Amino acid sequence: QRRVHGQKVLEEAPAPLLSEELRRQMGEVAVAAARAVQYVGAGTVEFLFDPSTQEFFFMEMNTRLQVEHPVTEAITGQDLVQTQIMIARGLPLPFKQDDLRITGHAIEARIYAENTEEGFLPGSGVLRTVRLPDGCIEAKPFLRGGPEVQVRVDSGFREGDSVLVHYDSMISKLIVWAKDRPTALVHLEQALAQYKVVGVPTNIEFLRRAIAHPIYQDVSRLNTDFIEENGTGLIAVPPITPETYACAFFGVWQAEAYSKLFWHEAVDAATAIGPFRVNQPMTTQTEFQAPQGKVIIVARQHGNNNLWTLKDEAAGWVLDVEYKAGTPITLFMNGCRHSFTADVTLSEVAVMTSSGAHTLKRAGVPLGFGDVDGDHASGSRVLAPMPGKLMKVLVALGDRVERGSPLMIVEAMKMEHSIKASVAGVVDFLGKEGAMVLNKELLAVIEPTPDTELAA
Repeated sequence: QRRVHGQKVLEEAPAPLLSEELRRQMGEVAVAAARAVQYVGAGTVEFLFDPSTQEFFFMEMNTRLQVEHPVTEAITGQDLVQTQIMIARGLPLPFKQDDLRITGHAIEARIYAENTEEGFLPGSGVLRTVRLPDGCIEAKPFLRGGPEVQVRVDSGFREGDSVLVHYDSMISKLIVWAKDRPTALVHLEQALAQYKVVGVPTNIEFLRRAIAHPIYQDVSRLNTDFIEENGTGLIAVPPITPETYACAFFGVWQAEAYSKLFWHEAVDAATAIGPFRVNQPMTTQTEFQAPQGKVIIVARQHGNNNLWTLKDEAAGWVLDVEYKAGTPITLFMNGCRHSFTADVTLSEVAVMTSSGAHTLKRAGVPLGFGDVDGDHASGSRVLAPMPGKLMKVLVALGDRVERGSPLMIVEAMKMEHSIKASVAGVVDFLGKEGAMVLNKELLAVIEPTPDTELAA
């Protein structure tokens, strides 16, 4: 689990480090605790386990099913939700303890709308595209005697739904069951690669890096501090490849130069992707905003309209590309075929391939789409680092503030976040206390003032 927001991220059953004897002892203690209070219904007893001493300690009992109950359903073949309802109706349990057997291994990955690179800040927005893993079952029990590998998705969201700031940011649960843990991990990676969500930031790529980590693969070294201890490597985003930039370029090209999808959004003709030249190769460019700064992709179309050369002079790469329009778009680069679809808006382009999804921000977009630095402020414009509620404004119009001075408190996901000034100056604009704010919405404006004037 992660310490931020106290949320679990990956859950497994059976617990890899428990012996059969320890599992039996825990079960007996759990049953004894329920009997001691004459408990009737579904419940979950939690223990802390010390692998160095092989001791376990009672922590708490939740009088409900846990979010991760599907992994127990997967390895036991039982429908715990149905059983819970039966008990509530006064019906007897449909099985005895001796009837239960553990078969195979199950892993659940929680899919969150969040910015993992920005401290797991929750995200919100409209789910413009949702593509589930191939062959998955949706919110149904695992099949006893069914396929050797089963993939399940439990979700309350569908494509077109909105993820709001008022609730937990979990979009879904992805559960994989297989004959053993290594096999389950292989198929979980495949399912995560096929799972595409566009419209909100997600932790899908973070999960892929987590389960591929050597420590996660080796259960003998695994503990609940795994994310805290290995966070830098897990959160670091791999560099964007030239091939990905090429896919993004042609995604924008097809959306804007062919279908003109965005002309109704009052895009000026001068911002169209490129000019047409009679009897001359067409040269055009588009810009993306990367962590290291603006990336300018220059594209030159040759006599054959399908043949292009793309280059990034700053990065020093050149790609010859054969482009075929359609859905999906097909590119041939460096002897390889790349098929993908793209979701394009004024502010970003999401490229979806068989190996995963990549969202690139577009440069030169209208105000309001700008990034926010570590202090949640950029120059004199203070922007919300996440969607939430402006709980308290700590300054007033006309106040002089120093760099790093707290300006306001934004509440999101039951956490309070202090918003600080990144420049010294005079407060010229303030958001309204108590208002709901969107991600990167303008909260305040500070007119910079020379340090000497402030000192005076």
